[in-house]
Amino acid sequence: MVRLGGSHTAAVVANLTYASGDEMPVFEVVINSVELAAIPAGVMLLGSLITVLSPSPPPKYYAHALQHLAGGIMLCAIAVELVPPLVNAQGSNNMIGMILGFTLGVMMMIGMSVFLDEGEEGSDQGSAD
Repeated sequence: MVRLGGSHTAAVVANLTYASGDEMPVFEVVINSVELAAIPAGVMLLGSLITVLSPSPPPKYYAHALQHLAGGIMLCAIAVELVPPLVNAQGSNNMIGMILGFTLGVMMMIGMSVFLDEGEEGSDQGSAD
């Protein structure tokens, strides 16, 4: 057992074991975590360097595509990490809360796209005619 947190904070207790059932040393968990975090950190650094050092800014559709990719990754993380504990929880209030939260989130995203729309590229907004 590893206890994370101080006396004034909520303690997070994790049972860190190998597949064989033996307890895993804390330093090995830290090393594994750093190794896994180094991959996305390195890719982000590489992408940032390419963008900063390029002679011209990337086209807007790259930014749009990357934003959609990031949104999809967030939805995937939510679906994998947060939804199963809510579904397996006892009582109907948890399921109602999950459905209500998802519905309100989608409505908020759609509402923001409707009310904050900047218009089409190349439109005549702001023309002096």
